[in-house]
Amino acid sequence: MLVRPAKELKGFARVALAPGETKTVNITLDERAFAYFVPHVGRFCVESGEFKILAAASSADIRLESSVYFQSADEIRYPLTMESTMEEFWNDDRYSDTVRQIYEQLQITEDSPLFPVLSSMRLKVLPGVLSYVQVPIEQSIEFQQRILSQTNEQER
Repeated sequence: MLVRPAKELKGFARVALAPGETKTVNITLDERAFAYFVPHVGRFCVESGEFKILAAASSADIRLESSVYFQSADEIRYPLTMESTMEEFWNDDRYSDTVRQIYEQLQITEDSPLFPVLSSMRLKVLPGVLSYVQVPIEQSIEFQQRILSQTNEQER
């Protein structure tokens, strides 16, 4: 993900008040207020998640705080590649089912001593690594291709 500032000004209203006076101010935040430009997508997108809404006199003088959850239809995560680790594939919900099936076929569980070793490996070296544990190279390449074909589908 892209690094973003901790706080961003998304709306403001200047209000003149007499001593002791109060006023209600409405500031509308639409989807665009939560969007930012995502270079690898090539457009403004909104990330799913919880957003803090702060009402303040300044960035250091927060008066009210609340949050809102936004469910976005935008897919802004970078697709994983041959350079990604097996752990990244394991932890990414776009690929985890396929990777877990492969680990199951290999009879590698999270308790296995081979699990952390395999998890640290990049997808591009998977066939070579698996050959050391007696997995036929054809099967290793097939595992690699199953994951790679799924990354290509994610790019479409």
